[in-house]
Amino acid sequence: MMKVLLIRPVINTIYVTPPLGLAWIATALRKNNHQVEIIDCPKQKIMDWKTFKNVLEKKSFDVVGMSAYTLDLDNIKIGIKHIKQVNPNAKIVIGGPHPSSMPHEAFFDDKIDFAFKGESEIGFPQLIDYIDGKKIKLDKIPGLIWKKDGNLVINEQLFLENLDELGIPAWDLIPPNEYPQAPHGGFAKRFPVAPIIVSRGCPYTCTFCAVKDVVGLKMRYRGIDIVIEELKLLKEKYGVKEFHIEDDNFTMNRLYVRKFCERLIEEKINLPWFCASGLRIDSLNEKLLTVMKQSGCYTASVAIESGDNKILEDMKKQLTVETVREKVRLLKRVGFEVKGFFIIGFPTDTKETINRTIKFALELPLDGAQFGNYIPLPGTESYNKLKASGELENLDYSKLHTASVPYVPKGMTTKDLKNLQRYAFLRFYLRPRILIHNLRQVRSLGHFKALTKRLTQYLGVRA
Repeated sequence: MMKVLLIRPVINTIYVTPPLGLAWIATALRKNNHQVEIIDCPKQKIMDWKTFKNVLEKKSFDVVGMSAYTLDLDNIKIGIKHIKQVNPNAKIVIGGPHPSSMPHEAFFDDKIDFAFKGESEIGFPQLIDYIDGKKIKLDKIPGLIWKKDGNLVINEQLFLENLDELGIPAWDLIPPNEYPQAPHGGFAKRFPVAPIIVSRGCPYTCTFCAVKDVVGLKMRYRGIDIVIEELKLLKEKYGVKEFHIEDDNFTMNRLYVRKFCERLIEEKINLPWFCASGLRIDSLNEKLLTVMKQSGCYTASVAIESGDNKILEDMKKQLTVETVREKVRLLKRVGFEVKGFFIIGFPTDTKETINRTIKFALELPLDGAQFGNYIPLPGTESYNKLKASGELENLDYSKLHTASVPYVPKGMTTKDLKNLQRYAFLRFYLRPRILIHNLRQVRSLGHFKALTKRLTQYLGVRA
């Protein structure tokens, strides 16, 4: 039996939600009789390296697995240094978005022993068995990134067809009732909230998105029975009063969604819910939205991205401004709160197209809006084009978040783009109707502090 620590590293984030990816890996490791613990630094308020090292010194571990977003690489390097100081013999394994999108940069620190490209619930336990001395061939472990005779080897990914084989995430290691009131979507009707995943995959090829590198193009859904079982566990054991679906494309399969909603009603789950990562707006129709509303869904967050058809075409969004108008009106008619996600500063954006997007957001009957600056995510089509043209020579990975300005389109400055983002937020949210609506949704002092931190980051004077 190996002792494994799964760590979300020391980072300053506004999204302090249970790390589902680590919890699913924990479930997989337990099936192979390994001992596993999760250290969630943001949740446990481990915000400095002295505290991080003190926590590690109280643990016994053979292997450390860390989730790696590209913007966190500098912090992860420091974390690895402290891990090795506490236990020089510990094996370091990296997974998540960065090694999935940039497998050739997976060993960004020479102390990293292995990495994974994409989903690792199948491969990671096999690797731990290998480290434990079992006869496992490294070249047969799906998604493994490793070195053979000094050369990098990237094994073929495995996209598990039957997601029910994954079981239920190890919620006992990430109790949702112990997390702060800072959900992914910002707001909630009732706390505590639990995020869940129902499906994986995305068949679209938006040029700014890297999700396909992690979960692939093919849509795969969990069985409704096991999702209902998980919701009952969350409600009965952890007192969860709301759930948020974090899927990238939950409504792609309308029949599945209708059956899911009907089961929520039949089983009397009685929990409000919505899809925090957003819905594919052109997948919605009145029949689908009606049953979603009846089952407890109260908000629709929709990925609009731009108010300019040419920019939407450049993004390969397969969406038009006209469709957005039609579907937002439908959502309001059915009775949903509607929030829109927008991207400003896309490579072909200009001041004119950005202002057109802001104007479009103001014209739509939205209750909320998120104006995120474009992020040149490594591995995406837009990133590769910019890289090839030499526009990303000085890209600062630590600024790859939507509140910063990691990239500026030609004809604009960093100050121009940040000012446009501030203007978008202030112009949208300082309208009396929107201001009053959002103040009414604040549930507690802790919730207010989390929202204030989020707003301050987006409006911050430093880019």
